Amino acid sequence: GHRNPATVALELGAHGKVLVHASAVDMGQDPAQMLTQIVAGELHLLPTSIRVSPIDTLITPDSGITSASRTVFYVGNAAGLAARRLYELLLTAAAELTGISQVEIDPHCAAFVNAETGSVVLTLASLADLAQQRRDCRSG
Repeated sequence: GHRNPATVALELGAHGKVLVHASAVDMGQDPAQMLTQIVAGELHLLPTSIRVSPIDTLITPDSGITSASRTVFYVGNAAGLAARRLYELLLTAAAELTGISQVEIDPHCAAFVNAETGSVVLTLASLADLAQQRRDCRSG
């Protein structure tokens, strides 16, 4: 067989927006919309919390060829897998930072809430800021 990559990278960006990086070329099937819907669904967020980076094979991962529904199937599944992994990482980070073991994401306010009380304990934007501060400390 031949190599058939479908790679998608996700990043928690500024203001708590999730950035999707993929090289799925748009030939009428609107991969940006597809990626937004899949990632938002898996992360339990509204689509407004998702941003798809410009498709540029120089900076985005190899998502393979674009042909018929291949993009939706392969790249969509790669996006779903990446989002499920990110979801678990986000919940773990929020639980560790807040000391609350049962947290979940409230899609309407893009925040982590205490699963028992429903009160907001940490926003995605705050988590993104903390992550950036840690990166800055390590590089500086």
